[in-house]
Amino acid sequence: MSLGFLLSLSEELQSDLARLARHTGERPSLGLSGEVRLRPERRPAFLADLRAAVQGVLERYGEPEGAAFKIALACYPKED
Repeated sequence: MSLGFLLSLSEELQSDLARLARHTGERPSLGLSGEVRLRPERRPAFLADLRAAVQGVLERYGEPEGAAFKIALACYPKED
């Protein structure tokens, strides 16, 4: 993933949330934030595991009909 893609994703997320905030009533949602420290040689395996975990959830719960939920995940190095 490129930084440009993450910037576009964050803009899309911000736009979607602003649109949802204009509606009254409770909206089912979930927000997660975390930080992990990795040695450089472990980064590829970490990203592969994370990708597989998210893909597994999408495959397990995805259905052709029903309410659509947008899932956005960003993983990037944190500046210290």
